[in-house]
Amino acid sequence: MQFKNRFEKLVEEYVTAMDIFGVFEHKVVVMISHWDNTKAPEKDFKEILETFGENDITNINLICYSENSDTSILSNRMYLAASNMKNESLNISNTDFFLKFNFGAIKLKMQKHFTKYEKEADELYKQFENLSLIEDINPNEKDEFYHMLLVSFKEEYNYY
Repeated sequence: MQFKNRFEKLVEEYVTAMDIFGVFEHKVVVMISHWDNTKAPEKDFKEILETFGENDITNINLICYSENSDTSILSNRMYLAASNMKNESLNISNTDFFLKFNFGAIKLKMQKHFTKYEKEADELYKQFENLSLIEDINPNEKDEFYHMLLVSFKEEYNYY
């Protein structure tokens, strides 16, 4: 996960990822990259933990790093996070594995496309708001104009 000032987005990404990992959530170590973008690392780390806590996520392993992080320190943190986990055997069938990961991948793709669609729809709406054509249209032709606009929008929608 990449460092973002909007910590709620980190939680959203975490929850989405945990849909994939499910019962193995306690074995996940979240690594937050681009940590050099923060101006107050200790304060931000505390706020991140609080944001996770507000969403009832309290047992989380976090490692923050940046491009300039010392690789030996980073690998040591990763080792410590993994070695402090309770030893247990994780069993998952091939079917369950592929179902979980394929479902997760599909869900992530759907979210990506939906976000793209939202942005494009917002842009179209802004363009529509800026049109002065609506005021220039004969009142008798407005229904036809709106109908054609809806047909055009539906064709755009079906394209995606």
